Amino acid sequence: MRTRAAAAALLALPLIGCARIADPQPPLVRIPAAASDLAARQAGMEVVLEITLPERNTDGSAASTARADVFRITETAPHPHPLPGREFLRLAARVLSVPRERFELHADGGKLVLRHPVPAGPAGYPPLRYAVAFVNAGGRAAGLSNQVRIQPVPVPEAPPGVSAETTESAVLVRWAPPPLNMDGTGPPRIAGYQIYRSEDPERFPEAPLGAVPEGLTTFADREFEFDRTYHYVVRALAPAGGAAALGAPSGAAAVATRDTFPPLPPENPSALDEGEDVVLLWTPSPSPDVAGYRVLRRADGGEFAPVTGELVRVPAYRDIGAGGRGYEYAVRAVDARANESPAARAARSAPRVPSAGDIW
Repeated sequence: MRTRAAAAALLALPLIGCARIADPQPPLVRIPAAASDLAARQAGMEVVLEITLPERNTDGSAASTARADVFRITETAPHPHPLPGREFLRLAARVLSVPRERFELHADGGKLVLRHPVPAGPAGYPPLRYAVAFVNAGGRAAGLSNQVRIQPVPVPEAPPGVSAETTESAVLVRWAPPPLNMDGTGPPRIAGYQIYRSEDPERFPEAPLGAVPEGLTTFADREFEFDRTYHYVVRALAPAGGAAALGAPSGAAAVATRDTFPPLPPENPSALDEGEDVVLLWTPSPSPDVAGYRVLRRADGGEFAPVTGELVRVPAYRDIGAGGRGYEYAVRAVDARANESPAARAARSAPRVPSAGDIW
């Protein structure tokens, strides 16, 4: 609803005259301070406005904000520079009013994030100019925020075929280019893609996890953790002057990141007879998540079996009493999730050669 009359009255503060000593004073009016960091961007067929909520009133007391009013001018002639406040309000319509009780639904990282549909005109998408006022319970505001101007453009529809796959070092997200714009025109102009991640499929952050340029349709998320379920959404970017406008969000692709990847095996195992014992040495596995090593041995013609039920935490093991028996050894790396590597190259201890004393 267009409320130009209310907009014009918004900044009309009461006149307070001089009073004699001891006369009653007018009540103190606490008005939220105006903001100066309003920003606008296009996401799909919506304009997304971000602004910081005031923490203080104009007198320094805690902010007594009752609502946030969004005003918009749909420009029929270009106005490259900000308009004076009263001129802006004369031309603007209040297109959105958010009461304080609903601020939490629009909050993101200390900002108030407000969305409003992009209007379509007979000749396409007209330029839009916005400002926001924070209003107290009495309908008073300290002034408008800074003004922002945005030129909406046709934006790509949702990228199809989004999928996510867990690898040992990254979650690979893949998609296909969208064939049309959201308004049915095409082919779409694509400047790149932004990728979003959330553990809540119903709520994604405003800031993307990452981006790739036009021509790429794969993204590697290397900041993931195992044993979580992630949801990924992809949006194409359309060039919009010096900025970029977001296309429609894809459907969310879910992936449960389970670590089923064995570590790399240790290297260079050797078995050395040392008296009655065999000392095993090897080069550690280069994998970063190794929890320990499983040492196995077998006699000629037998099956490999663990020497001990516990993992060996260091790259060495003494097999007590095994010297001279000619055992063959193998070593596996084991990670924290019990994934085991292939066995390292087997090593054999030297069998004991009978001496003359053994014969006689």
